[in-house]
Amino acid sequence: MCERRSDARSYTLAIVASGKSRQWQQALQCFEEMAEKHVERDTIAYSAAISVCEKGGPWRKALKLFESMRGERVQKDTIAYNAAISACEKGGKWQQALEFFEEMRGERVEQRTITYNAAISACEKGGQWQHALELFESIWA
Repeated sequence: MCERRSDARSYTLAIVASGKSRQWQQALQCFEEMAEKHVERDTIAYSAAISVCEKGGPWRKALKLFESMRGERVQKDTIAYNAAISACEKGGKWQQALEFFEEMRGERVEQRTITYNAAISACEKGGQWQHALELFESIWA
C-alpha cells in the first residue's frame, strides 16, 4: 500500500486509510517507511500513526510514538495529545494521562471536550474519582 508513495501527504493518507480498515500494522509500516525513504514525518503523520495505535493497535506503541515526537522535534498538536491520553486510559496509566493533560496547558495546546473526556475516563478507569471530578469541574472554571 505504501510502496508508491512519495510525499508526506500521500503517506499520511495511507496511514489513515490503513487505520480505518483496522490494519494498524500496515499503518505503522507506512509510518516507518517514511523515515526509510527520508520523507518528513510531520505533526499530521505522527498524529495519524498515534491515533491508529490508540484506536486499534498497541497502546504502548502509541505512547512511544508520542514521546518520540520530542526527539524528532515535531510539534505536538491536540490530536496527538488526545490520542496519547486515550492510550493512557487503555493502559491504565491515569497519572501519565494527567501529565499529558497538564503538559498541554503548559505548551498552550488547545484542550477540547474530547481531551477532558479522555483524561476523565483515564482517571475513572484508574479508580481516581477525585481527579476525575476535579477535571470535570475545571471545564467551567
